[in-house]
Amino acid sequence: MRSKFEIKILMAALAAGLLFQGCEKAEGVGPVVATSAPSEKAAPRVSAKVSPSGVFKTFPIYTDAKSPDNHYVPSGWMGDYGDIQFDDSWATNPHGGSTAVKVSYSNKATQGARWAGVYWQNPPNNWGTRPGGYDLTGAKKLTFWARGEKGGER
Repeated sequence: MRSKFEIKILMAALAAGLLFQGCEKAEGVGPVVATSAPSEKAAPRVSAKVSPSGVFKTFPIYTDAKSPDNHYVPSGWMGDYGDIQFDDSWATNPHGGSTAVKVSYSNKATQGARWAGVYWQNPPNNWGTRPGGYDLTGAKKLTFWARGEKGGER
């Protein structure tokens, strides 16, 4: 049985893996993870690149609660989604800005799956059948910060 901290980190890693269409981040810029819902009227796919040479600018997923810089929405709930407590306005000691995302997983198997995850999508609830989103072709990495409730958890 994994500790709550391990499960939280695994969920963060899973979220990063599910998100990995390749966002890059510039050094010194806040967390790259989304809360503000973009307009439901989907726009055409937009390139996150600065130039045709393939250089990426900072492309935040989440910077702060309700920030206009947020590009994705946590709308693709899967598995034991009822076991997830999600707070995208957590204000207790965020890494940067005034808020962070707090995710807790109870492992109660509410839906019987014994796992849970959340896709961060644009537009919301887009499983590839709606226009919109961002063209992240060629991006190489996704960077995010994660920590336990008290620090030093194993």
